[in-house]
Order: sequence, then C-alpha cells, then structure tokens
Amino acid sequence: MASPNSNATNWDPLGANSPAGRALVILRPENAAAKLAFSEVVDFIQEQTHRDDENLVRIQSHYAQFFWFADEQVSDPAVTRLVNQRRSVGSSSPSSSSEHSSPPVTIWHKKNVALGQPVVDLLLTISRKTQLARRHAFISFSKETQMACVSLDFGDSAVINNTSVSSQGSTVACANAENSISLGDLRYTLEYTPHCRRSEGQARLRDYLTAIHGDDQPTKEALLATPTPTMNAQTIGSYTITAAGNWQTNILTCVETIHMGGNIHEFHIVLEPFVDITLDKVPLQTHRTKLELILRDCLQGLSFLHAHDFVHTDIKPTNIGLVNLRLDHAHNEASSELPPRPLRAVLLDLDSIEKIHHGRKTIPARPGTNGTIGFHSPEHESSEYDGRTDVWALGVSLFRVAFGRLPWSFGTQGNPWRRDVSDRAPGRISFHSKYRAAITEISNQERLLGAAPREFLLAAFLFPLSEIPSQKAVRPSSARCLSSLLRASSSLRAREAKSHEEPASQETEQGRPSKRLAES
Repeated sequence: MASPNSNATNWDPLGANSPAGRALVILRPENAAAKLAFSEVVDFIQEQTHRDDENLVRIQSHYAQFFWFADEQVSDPAVTRLVNQRRSVGSSSPSSSSEHSSPPVTIWHKKNVALGQPVVDLLLTISRKTQLARRHAFISFSKETQMACVSLDFGDSAVINNTSVSSQGSTVACANAENSISLGDLRYTLEYTPHCRRSEGQARLRDYLTAIHGDDQPTKEALLATPTPTMNAQTIGSYTITAAGNWQTNILTCVETIHMGGNIHEFHIVLEPFVDITLDKVPLQTHRTKLELILRDCLQGLSFLHAHDFVHTDIKPTNIGLVNLRLDHAHNEASSELPPRPLRAVLLDLDSIEKIHHGRKTIPARPGTNGTIGFHSPEHESSEYDGRTDVWALGVSLFRVAFGRLPWSFGTQGNPWRRDVSDRAPGRISFHSKYRAAITEISNQERLLGAAPREFLLAAFLFPLSEIPSQKAVRPSSARCLSSLLRASSSLRAREAKSHEEPASQETEQGRPSKRLAES
C-alpha cells in the first residue's frame, strides 16, 4: 500500500468550491473487497506520477479527476481479514492463516466520485482476483426518467437494490436516494448528490442528456409524471409528500411509489384515501349540514394549496372524493356527535395543479388549455388568475349538487370569456342572463341551502365584470371563505367544539372495541 501523507486535512469533496462540487452522483465502496480495490486503484494512480511515460501520466490524470480520497490512510479490520484470507488461500503454510501474524492493512478511504459528464470511464479495480469483466457495466442517466440506471456491458451480473441484471440490454433504475450496487464481488452505494437535486444540477443533467441523445427526449410535462429519487420528500407528477401530509387530510396523498425491477418505465403509485364516491353521485335534497361539511373540507384543502402558491385549476364534482358517506342517508342531518368514521371530502386529480412562479401573484390565462371550461371563472379564460379561480369552480360544483344542474352552460361557441376570440358579445350577453337567474335562485333558496352555503355561493360568484351591482366585486380567497363559513354555520361550530372536548382518537369504550360507523 502507498505511504500515508503526513499533511492530513479534512475538507468536503462535494462542497461548492471543490473539484467534485458539480458531481451528479457518487459511488462509495461499501464492502471490504470494494474498499481494497479502491485503495489499490489510488495506489496505481499515485504511482504514475513517478514515471516518465506520458501515456501513463495521461491515464493517471484521467482517472484522478473522478476520485476523491482522504489525505491519510486508515486501518480497516474488514480489509485486513480479507487480505489475510487471500494470503491463506494462496499459501501452503498453516501459520499464514493467522490474522495476527500480519500487521493491519491500511487503505485509502472515503469516496469514489464520478463527476457528471456524458461519458466517463471509471477504473474500479486493477486486480484480476475480482469477478469484474474488463468493461463490466454501464451507469448512465435515463432520458425517460432522468434517473441513474445500471446495465451490463460485458459483465456476467450486477445487483441493484436486490434486483439482478443478468443479461445485456436489461436496465435497472436507481430509484432511491442511496442505492446498493454489486458488481461481481464489489459492493458500492450510489448516491445522488445535493447538486444533482438543485436546479443548476438538473440543468447540467439536461445538457448531458442532450449531448448523448440530442433532441430525442421526453417533454417537460412527460418528465413531471415520473418520480424523483426517493428521499424525505418526493414528487410524482404533482403528488407531493411533505410533513404537512401528516395533518392535511383533504388532499389526495401519495404514500409510496413502487419501482418494478427490470423495467425502468414502470412505476406503481400508492395513493390514499381510497375513494369510491365523488360529489357528482350525491343526491338532490342532501341535507345542508352535510353540504357544509363537504364545503368546509374542500375549502381547507384549497386553502392549503393556495397558501403554498398552487392552483388546482380543475375543481368539479368528479374531482371531489367523499369518504364515509352513506348515500341512502344523505338527506339526514349530520349529527353533532363525532362518529368514529366522519364524512370527509378529498380533492382529487392533482395532475392539473399549476404553480404560481416565484415573484408573481397570478398565472397568465391560456384559454382552453387546462381544467374544465364550464367550471372556469371569467378571469381563468380572459386575463390572469390565482387560487380564487378554484373558489369559483367550487361554487359551480356546489350549485350543481344543490340544484341538480349547472348554473350556466356554454354551447358550441365555448366559454364567452376566452380572450383569443374576438366576437364574444353574444355569448357574454347569454352568460349574464343565466348568471342573473342563478344569483336570484341562490338568494331565494336560503331554506334549501342554509345560510352558510348560500353566503359562500354568492361570494364565490363575485367578479368585477358582473352586471349585478351587489356582485360587482373581487372574489374572496379560499381562506376567507373558510373563515366566513365557520362563522355562519352553527353545526360546524358545534362539531368544532365537540372535537376539542373528545380525544382525537378513541378506539375503545369501557374496555370494548367501539363500533365504527360511517356518517349517517
């Protein structure tokens, strides 16, 4: 082994100013065989500096730029045992099998760093005793998922996260933040670097993929439908797991992704809760107290999204799931006593979500490109919008449930507020007529709707171009609508008070399992 350097220093190989600061992935030797092989390669690289052969110096310079190791060698018991075992196998002397007969083996350690480049040759071993072929495997980035992938070149086998690759052409994706890779008898951890997860690292990765594949790559929208490497938070399309997912229960949540070994294109997404009823299935004459519960949950989910600068853009009855609702009892008043399985509304179809970019407060309208036109607010089609367009769409959805029809509909001419069509005057005249009739019907149906849902509908349909003076105003946010709903609803206030009185979860009563009932 090479002699240790006396000028030992500690530094971060992945720091912003380090040579490896722009690495996308790193390979770290894990088992004794890989650590020993790594140390022998470092010896090989360092020895070249003492030779005059220009070709060898060029080889040394090439490999050295992809390796990082500590300035000082360390003693490793596992490597010592491995070396002594090899000596024992190669010797006929019984005494050679004793681990204590040889001094501890010191090695170069720390990380083997592969910098992000389109094509890189990495030297993993110089020994013929390992089970590696001359060109054993390929580690590359998939253009479909932008994940690191492993495939065989001339090697016999490779194992990635317990998935075996035994034939050329087979590819396995490294779908975890840290991935176990076994090449022959050498085992490594492949880890995505912090730089790889930053925007500048992603831009660098796209440049590399372009250098390899040219323009033959998926669109940005297609890439949004694929998972990022699993870490503390992960995103699959627009489904995001965050710490808030533990308490925000009114948004469909991704709880797990399953990568199918051997097929880099196949992922299974596990979502919760399971929803078999949506708002469009709710019958007419559903009791107003249950409409209030549904409305409260929808506004809670929207308030959460809007607080994080997300706009759902496609709120409609089929995208509002209902859990623990008995349709045959929908006409009954909701009990003030909290059942073990209370009615809950969940926002679905999160693939439609749009982000309000940093530095902006709205999203420019793109007429006819997202959501469902009949539920779009006027500004959604005509100018620019924010989370308040979801409030309008929720109002249209609630009107549909309460009255059994949409408040207005658009014929073959489409939405009359589209800014990309010049002559919309006839369509807008028709809209204002239907709009006036809907506002009148809402105002006259407090007994059917209840005061709180009625107030919400009138607020949801506010917009500055209304021809009704009382409706000619800026629409309130989802958070303000939620506060107004809670103030106006006595049943919601009673439930809220009850929830503070009772334990958050009570599985047993007087030592016996409690009976779990859905909202009736």
